Amino acid sequence: MNRKQKIVMRVAIGVVLAAFVASCGPSRKDRLRADETALAMNAFRSLEKIQAATEAGVNYQKYGELLIEARALVNETQLLLSDQDLKKKFESVIDAYMAASKVWSEKVKDFNEIYCVEEPYITMVTKYSLPVHKDKYGTYFEANSAIQIIWAQASIELLLAGAQVQQKLKSNK
Repeated sequence: MNRKQKIVMRVAIGVVLAAFVASCGPSRKDRLRADETALAMNAFRSLEKIQAATEAGVNYQKYGELLIEARALVNETQLLLSDQDLKKKFESVIDAYMAASKVWSEKVKDFNEIYCVEEPYITMVTKYSLPVHKDKYGTYFEANSAIQIIWAQASIELLLAGAQVQQKLKSNK
């Protein structure tokens, strides 16, 4: 076998080996599914951190930091995740945490009674079934109880999202 034939033979063997190695690894579909699951798990964990903080006790500043981190991960998940139902659940949870933050920001300004005269407060009353009160100035809800109610609803949605993420993990094995 001359030198040219040896080179051709080595290249051919290399191509066959490369094809064999590529076929032995995970398929593109499997890699994408694993990437989606990892992405969903990261978003879930960031939302879980907020839930844990609300249960343990968190200050307004730390809550805001956790919310920024979670919002960024949920945004990334929304762009790349194909599971529409899980996307909706993540969005529902982050929306609730954002709503609680909005109410908390009013409370920080010393407004414990939030009047339902503008958005997003009008929608919050219906969306989160907040108890309202009336006085001579109008209809309002109490910030402290609203925050707790919204967090409780976020926790329920997070549990549902967590079950779906667990299902994704099982289906990837």
